[in-house]
Amino acid sequence: MKKKVIFQIGGKNMTEGVKIKWVTKFVTSKKWDEFYSQSPGYTLIEKVKGGYKIGFCVVGDVPSGCIEASESDLEKIRQEREREHAYPLP
Repeated sequence: MKKKVIFQIGGKNMTEGVKIKWVTKFVTSKKWDEFYSQSPGYTLIEKVKGGYKIGFCVVGDVPSGCIEASESDLEKIRQEREREHAYPLP
C-alpha cells in the first residue's frame, strides 16, 4: 500500500505531519528592531519593560531561554498571524 504524501520539504516526501511547539522569548527592543521583526517566523506578543515578548514555533525541544507558550499567548499569536496571513497557526 502506498503512503499518502502530505507535503514536500526539500524535494523529500513527508508522510507524517511535523510536530511543532510554540514558545515565547523575551528580546530587547534593539534585537526586535534589527533582527526578529525582519522575519515573518517571529510574532510580537506584547511590549514589556525593556523589550518585547515574542512567539515562534520550533521542532523538537524547547530552546534554552524560551518557555512553552501559554494558552493566552497562543491566542495572541494566532490572532496576529491570521491578521498578517502568516502560517503555520497555533
